[in-house]
Amino acid sequence: MPKRSPAKKVTVNALALGLIETDMASEMNDEYREKILAMIPLGRLGNVTEVAEIACFMLSPAAAYITGQVIQPDGGLAM
Repeated sequence: MPKRSPAKKVTVNALALGLIETDMASEMNDEYREKILAMIPLGRLGNVTEVAEIACFMLSPAAAYITGQVIQPDGGLAM
């Protein structure tokens, strides 16, 4: 069995965002927006506050045992 190097105690995670209500998203034409919203189980785009709260949690001591994860705040789009 290969020898493991000592743990560095670094966590590595990623946020894979769905559509978030931003200036760029507001430029979608109405027809495209309605098609996207129909595919999202929660029926809405996310907002920047929700994303910021997830990021703050992932950077906090409360998430110290979470590593190697992709957190996907997308309203259920990827289900």
